[in-house]
Amino acid sequence: MIKRPDGVEYKRVRTDDQGAGGRDYTLPLLSGAARGTWRIEAFVDPKATAVGETSFLVEDYVPERLDFTLKPAQEALRPGGTAVIDTTARYLYGAPGAGLDISGEVRIEAATSAGLKALAGYQ
Repeated sequence: MIKRPDGVEYKRVRTDDQGAGGRDYTLPLLSGAARGTWRIEAFVDPKATAVGETSFLVEDYVPERLDFTLKPAQEALRPGGTAVIDTTARYLYGAPGAGLDISGEVRIEAATSAGLKALAGYQ
């Protein structure tokens, strides 16, 4: 038996023996499922007390957010060259991330001189 956080019965499920007395059930929850602690009770006899129980928490997920600053070691990069970029990251929300490695990808494309007025005639 599965109960919502307000204690109301959400669903009763009967599962078949999957070998050696084991049972397995995946509980699909809708995106609008009630937030809070849900409870699951396992019964051998529905008129007797539960033989086991567990609970799980349903919460809103808020992804980690961070702010970062990129500072290249050189002003220009020649074709085939390697760019060294200093990165400073600061967590705005989420678990502390001190000392964690970061990685990323950069895509470089040619820009026309229309977008680079100081470098007219170059791309």
